[in-house]
Amino acid sequence: MEIGKNKSQHHALGAKNKSRSIRIVVYILLIVVFTWYIFCLPNPLFQSPYSTVIFDHSGELLNARTAPDGQWRFPEMEELPEKYIKAVITFEDKNFYRHPGVDPFAIMKAAIRNYRAGRVVSGGSTISMQVARMSFNKPRKLKQKLLEALIATRLEIKYSKEEILKLYASHAPFGGNVVGLEAASWRYFGKDPRHLTWAEVATMAVLPNAPSLIYPGKNREILKRKRDKLLQKLMEQEVITAIEYQLSVIEPLPEKPLPLPAHARHLAGKTPFVQRRTTTSLDVELQKRTETLLAAHHGVYAAKGIHNAAVLVIENSTGQVRIYAANIPNTKEEEDVDMITAARSSGSILKPFLYAAAMDEGLLTPGQLMHDIPVSIEGFKPSNHNKEFMGALPAQEALAKSLNIPAVLLLREYGVDKFRKHLQRLGLQTIRFSGDHYGLSLILGGAEASLWDLCAAYSGMAQILSQYGQEASVFNTTLTTPALSNAEFYSPGTIYSVFESMKRLMRPGREGGWEHFSSSREIAWKTGTSYGHRDAWAIGVDPLYTVGVWVGNADGEGHPEIVGSHAAGQLLFEVFYLLPFSERWFFPPHDDMADVLLCSHSGHLAGSNCQPVKEAVVPQSAIHALPCPYCEKVFTDESGKYLANNSCAEIVRDTSWFVLPAHVAWYYKRHHADYHDIPALHQSCDGEISGSKMALLYPHAGSKLWLTTGLNGERMSTVLKAVHTTENALVFWHLNDRFLGSTLHIHEMKIDPDPGMYKITLLDGDGYILTRHFEVVGRS
Repeated sequence: MEIGKNKSQHHALGAKNKSRSIRIVVYILLIVVFTWYIFCLPNPLFQSPYSTVIFDHSGELLNARTAPDGQWRFPEMEELPEKYIKAVITFEDKNFYRHPGVDPFAIMKAAIRNYRAGRVVSGGSTISMQVARMSFNKPRKLKQKLLEALIATRLEIKYSKEEILKLYASHAPFGGNVVGLEAASWRYFGKDPRHLTWAEVATMAVLPNAPSLIYPGKNREILKRKRDKLLQKLMEQEVITAIEYQLSVIEPLPEKPLPLPAHARHLAGKTPFVQRRTTTSLDVELQKRTETLLAAHHGVYAAKGIHNAAVLVIENSTGQVRIYAANIPNTKEEEDVDMITAARSSGSILKPFLYAAAMDEGLLTPGQLMHDIPVSIEGFKPSNHNKEFMGALPAQEALAKSLNIPAVLLLREYGVDKFRKHLQRLGLQTIRFSGDHYGLSLILGGAEASLWDLCAAYSGMAQILSQYGQEASVFNTTLTTPALSNAEFYSPGTIYSVFESMKRLMRPGREGGWEHFSSSREIAWKTGTSYGHRDAWAIGVDPLYTVGVWVGNADGEGHPEIVGSHAAGQLLFEVFYLLPFSERWFFPPHDDMADVLLCSHSGHLAGSNCQPVKEAVVPQSAIHALPCPYCEKVFTDESGKYLANNSCAEIVRDTSWFVLPAHVAWYYKRHHADYHDIPALHQSCDGEISGSKMALLYPHAGSKLWLTTGLNGERMSTVLKAVHTTENALVFWHLNDRFLGSTLHIHEMKIDPDPGMYKITLLDGDGYILTRHFEVVGRS
């Protein structure tokens, strides 16, 4: 009995252990299944690559490129149109908001329909199940459908109903290589999904159910029946009215897929935009018109050997880029090169920055005279584009005419390296070398700049002027232009004065007489042409916009027609005509301006000898400029025709006389008939008068000359050159007190000296004396 009892206990213990083991296995399986259920969703849910998609500031499509796998698959939408939501739920899953991912009633109904039809005519899948299927993208067998149903319930736990709808709309197939509602809307209807009609929305809702139906000429009647049936349901559910239904069913189906917009194509290839949805600050309508304008210009440009051009437009009030046309569209000549960010020789486009910097430091007033004469600075001999010399002219006129010599002389006074550092602080990132590397050619195109940096700097000036007296907003844009707070700009008074000078630049073509018409647009603009005619620049500013234009060849090939004032200037004004009109000019920043007295002759601050003087308003910083150096106090006889001194009995009065240096006056009076030299000393007066009626053009003060030897070893002479303010003056030449000869009208003298130190002395018939020292180093 005891043995039987032990056997019974042993069997009971075994059964108990077996039951425990089964429970453990079940628990483990449950844990495994639960763990799998928790982590069954891929992360991310969809791993397919996306198209690069760029929108303008209002959400209109600018540009799109296929995904790396060749599909038109836009990044997931942030919000679905209400029309589409109602249509797709009505067609695909009417209980969408009530089921947990699986709809048993829909499955049962589909099974009955399939049984009656003897084939599969309905699947019973919910939208959540379809999202699961699209995520795994595997053949649809019964086992797979059961798995999709399970994953769909997990999907409902992680995502809201709205998020699931967006996942479906973004990844559903719409025929061919089109995936997602947004891509399909643009490919088939050429519009944003938000603008689809009810007929178009119904078409979008039924297409994923049989995407191959969209192909032109294939099963279009089936597609129409599906669409119209859905429209009827929407009418029966009172989503749309009977009239909307009647109008919708007569709308035609889409034809072959449309090409997607390809504007601002250079942005689509930039790193920040690759494989992502990007909303830029651009304006699609302005962008299209500008690209059309560039394409129209290409025919004219190409005939002249010019193949590339770029336009950049910044809205000054916000600092946002509105137009980014980085090259002429639809051409084969380096069309993929982004000429907005490319570094190119700057030509004269930097001159307004130099004038503004000098004015801000009190080195000049807007109207003061600047020298414009032949110069040679350590072998550097700049010349003006018109090959003429004005002698002297007001700073604002020198800037408006973009004369090279006044700018070079101003840069020498301001400091090359100082100006180079200033340009860097202004935001010109491509100017990276030292001042010695650029030299004085920095202001004439010796450095490279990009249209991007230049427009940002000019727009920054406009923004300072527009916001004077207000709290300045940050100069910012989705296209990463520099921040205003990080750049070095000028005082409002200086900017206003510089812009006023830039308005005086002669406009091209039909714009030539703009100032005579009250309806004309006021624009401050500047051009630039690089050495060798490789780059033509034009940048214009009004209170609303900054427009920048570059024209040339991306490969650097020069051409005589590549000139800023023509090739780029004409296009600049045509772009301005595309933009909203500014009805007013900048308001003068009165709090940053000062009332001063200026010399009427020189435009400098009036000195004690200046007569007459005039009242003027100048930037506050200009009050620190030096007073006029050109007005002298002289004594004359009663008639004012002769000078007098204390040896004369005829000394009767003193007067102010405007006297330019002789080498300046010689060119100046060619353009100013009212300029009068200081008169000769009266014959009854004793003594000599040292003055500035003569000037040596060559050699320069302190020069070291190398004389040349001919090919046969013969000694070659050098020619000394001088000028005299009086045309018929007789000048006597002396070298180390040895008389060389005299000259009349043209004052040039040949010499052939040995190495050594020399003194050249010039004496005219009125007793004026000029002396200069130079050294002859040797022969080469």
